[in-house]
Amino acid sequence: MAKLQWDLLVIDEAHEGVDTFKTDQAFSNIKRLFTLHLSGTPFKALANEKFPAEAIFNWTYADECKAKDEWDEERGLNPYEEMRNSTCLPIEWVILSWQR
Repeated sequence: MAKLQWDLLVIDEAHEGVDTFKTDQAFSNIKRLFTLHLSGTPFKALANEKFPAEAIFNWTYADECKAKDEWDEERGLNPYEEMRNSTCLPIEWVILSWQR
């Protein structure tokens, strides 16, 4: 893997202890253009200002519901149409991305 040039390294559950010396070393051996940190609970990274504001994408389930309701039919099929009609819960998805 270290010999390949990757476009993107995706780190899922980025809040789960990936901020360690060992993981930093491992990730530094992976040649890539971008790194995408995914976390549903990014509190530590946000509190430590690990990412600049423009690198933080915050999308809640309420945003999903709104996108479904406000979809412009002229854009084609609504990708949110299959979502269940349920109560919107205060679940937040925060995607942290940053260029290496």
